[in-house]
Amino acid sequence: METGIWQVILHDGRYRGVRRKADNSALLALLGRLPVPEAGLWP
Repeated sequence: METGIWQVILHDGRYRGVRRKADNSALLALLGRLPVPEAGLWP
């Protein structure tokens, strides 16, 4: 069962815990705020 960035872990129908998934949308938003390098500056 998955809800947003949290993934509920079930084993034999019983609750075992939660696992946090990477928040890719927040990472992409942060990368979008970085300045764009000029052409030829990056290999």
